[in-house]
Amino acid sequence: MPTPAASGPLTSRLRLPRIGFGAASLGYMYTPVTDEEAEAVVETMWAAGIRLYDTAALYGGGLSEVRLGRALARHPRAEYILCTKVGGAGPSASAGRRTVRGTSGTSPMTSRCGRSRRA
Repeated sequence: MPTPAASGPLTSRLRLPRIGFGAASLGYMYTPVTDEEAEAVVETMWAAGIRLYDTAALYGGGLSEVRLGRALARHPRAEYILCTKVGGAGPSASAGRRTVRGTSGTSPMTSRCGRSRRA
């Protein structure tokens, strides 16, 4: 099945699909989901031509990333785009401002990206 129409090129090699799958639900974001149900959802998205997948460590403490990674592992890596996010937004001491929480150290973002890529 052809993938949904893509937007203009972001680079000479990458085209961003106009529609994707947000995988928050794979990490119990809204309701409990079994491993089997999570896999079936991803396979259904794949069969429908979805090739853009979005997840984050925030979703189920990384469970969404792990489940999505397992399901996508059986597909050629060059055929999909995987998005994630790092850090966690939370209210700051200043009213109306948001900050990115991280761990102490020189590069919490780099550390989070490394953990995400291993999942």
